[in-house]
This record gives sequence, structure tokens and C-alpha cells, in this order.
Amino acid sequence: MRSSSVSSSLAALAVLLFAACAGAPPAARPARETVEGVLSVDGDRPFERRIVLDAHGGGRRALVATDLEAELFLLDGLGVRVVGRAVTAAGAHAFAVENYELLPIEGIPPSVGVVVVEGDRVLVQSAAAGEDLLLAGALAGALRAHAGMKVWVWGTFAEPDAGRRALSVRAYGVLGPGPGVTRP
Repeated sequence: MRSSSVSSSLAALAVLLFAACAGAPPAARPARETVEGVLSVDGDRPFERRIVLDAHGGGRRALVATDLEAELFLLDGLGVRVVGRAVTAAGAHAFAVENYELLPIEGIPPSVGVVVVEGDRVLVQSAAAGEDLLLAGALAGALRAHAGMKVWVWGTFAEPDAGRRALSVRAYGVLGPGPGVTRP
């Protein structure tokens, strides 16, 4: 009788040890969220700078986006819609950005794409818009020097020229090399 009591106790102990070693189930991955706001860059020193989103609904979120970080730094002061997940980074709550899009400026959405020069024409090829956008105005000439680079452009639309919408560029920003372009 004593041996069955010891066997039962050992079996119970084994079950408890197994349960303790199994640990807690993995935490559920946070749901994807979409947040709109204005980007700002906080910090005076290069290695202490961080990207912050001042959300339209209130509150500030530190953004982390390893693949998009360089672009987001260049969008300081612009309105964006970011998609991502809440995370903990360096012991603080943050938002991991998976993708973003620029919000309209004065009611007109900016276009993002790669600068292409065709003879005397400067275009932005945008996969998202599914079209080539002909650029016009003085700033279009300045963009010629950025052939192959990913940019955002904003302005007012003019009459179509050769089947392409023409954008009279009022503002632009260079975001980095376009797909397949490497820096020298």
C-alpha cells in the first residue's frame, strides 16, 4: 500500500513539474492598428533622435520602423496614416510601423513614386497610383537631378498632356533611392 502511495505522489509531482516547465502560452500578437497624425522628430543628438506621431485623436506615439525609419525621418511635419502594431521597445511603449501613406495637404493628396526622366519630361512613376505623373513648373526641373530616387510630390493638377495628368509641383521631398537603385 505504501508503494502505491509513493508512486501516486511521484506521478503527481511529475505532472506538476511538467506543467511548471511548460510555461505560459505565447502572448497573442497585438492587432494591427491604423493611426493618423503629424510626424515629428524629437531629440537634438543623432543617436537620441526618435520619430513621434502626434495622433489626431490625441496622444503621442513613438514610432519604430526599421525598414521605413529613414523615410519617416524625412517626413517631419507632414500628416501620415501609419499601419502597424503596438510594441515594447527599449522598455517603453511604441508603435511598429509596417507601412504608411501621406495625408492630403490642403485637400490634395501627395503622390509618392520614383523620378524618371524621359527626354525633356520629368515623371513620377507611382505603383500605388498605377500611373506615370507628368511634373510641371519650376520645381519639376529641380526634380530632374533626382532621377531614380523615391520622392513625394504635391501640387495642383493641370490639363492632361499626352494622356498623363500633369502636376504643377508646389512642394516635394526626396525619400531615398528608388527600388533597385543603390547609392554610389
